[in-house]
Parts: sequence; C-alpha cells; structure tokens
Amino acid sequence: MAQCEGGGGSSGGSWQAALARRLTALFRGAFGSERRDLQFVLAPYRLCPLGAHVDHQLGLATGMALDRGILLAFGPNGARRVRVRSADFPGQVEFPLDAVPAGAHGDWGNYVRGATMALTEHYELPTGMDAVVGGSLPVGGLSSSAAVGCAYLLALEKVNGLEVDAFTNISLDQRIENGYLGLNNGILDQSMILLAKRSHLTFLDCQTRTVESVPPAANLPK
Repeated sequence: MAQCEGGGGSSGGSWQAALARRLTALFRGAFGSERRDLQFVLAPYRLCPLGAHVDHQLGLATGMALDRGILLAFGPNGARRVRVRSADFPGQVEFPLDAVPAGAHGDWGNYVRGATMALTEHYELPTGMDAVVGGSLPVGGLSSSAAVGCAYLLALEKVNGLEVDAFTNISLDQRIENGYLGLNNGILDQSMILLAKRSHLTFLDCQTRTVESVPPAANLPK
C-alpha cells in the first residue's frame, strides 16, 4: 500500500495535502528554490489486531494499514549524496552514498542511513537524493519506524530507476532494523505497510511469508 506519487502528493485527503504543502516549503528552504518536480512517498501506519510481536518467532499475524502515515518529499540531486531534513526533528542528515556512517543512538537519521546501506549491499545507486520527511501523527505505537524505513527505500529506488518488488523491500526493511540498528524485528510491520489492501484485513504467515487479503463481511456495518 505504500506508494510513490508525483505532483503535489495530495490524493490521500486533506491531511496529506496540507502536509505535502508543508514539506514542499521546507524542501525549497533547505535545498534551494530552483525548479525541480518533487515526488512523494506515502507509507501508512499499521494496526495489528492479532499476533503482534510473534513475527520474529515466525508466527501467524493479522494487520491492516491506516489512512494516516509518513509522507516523504524527495528529488534527485546532482551529487552522490543523501541529504534529508525532518518536519518533526531538528538538524540535517547528510552522507555520501558510498560511505554510509554507522548508526547513532536515538538519531532520527538512522533509518535513511540504514535504507541506503541495505540497498547498496545489492544494487548500484549512482544518484543521490534530497528529501524532507514528516508524519501525520505523533511518533510511537503505529510502526512509524517501519513506515519511514519503507519510505526511504522507495524514494532511493525511484531516483535510481530501480524496480524492486514488495517482498524484496520487506526483506530490505528488515535488514535496516536487524543489520543496521541491531533490533530483533520480524516482518510484520513492513509487510502490512507494503502489502495491505484498502478495507481488507491482511493475514500473514511469517514462516512461509505468504499473505492473504481478507475482505470485510457483506453484512458489516458501514
């Protein structure tokens, strides 16, 4: 369900249009006002009715994507560098594509560094990007960390012309958290973010990595 969008990134409703305008203004202020068409990645938050925290034990889980999430405004730059600002946290994260720094405890830039590391282990990234990231809800409880990791992966893939399927991105996002951040996370969060369908419950077998979308019952109140 996470997706890249061109233009103003406003198709998801008033919150998304307002956040897109804010990110665009921050982007222009941080990285210059020269004309370039911005793109947007929307990565939704998720809920998990059953099976939370059993994914790293290869259990069964259910989840769904929400209509709120992380929005990332991005564009390619002329250097082989990544530069990112946040609408919610201070400072700027900047590093070269071929020398990703080690993680720093509590640093919001860990996820873009981890995404770059995960991709460069398997793909050539000739093009850097500038980006500004923001969330529609306060951080915590709805898997904003997986959402932002997925957003960075999709944006880096887009500016480098990479076609990467959802299941590969699930593994890449797990690599961010397991390999770069040292967390013992499974695949539940990023699977819901990348595979959920609108108005459906998603059933996930974490051992076989098979997914089933369960539609709402016909008699469910609207």
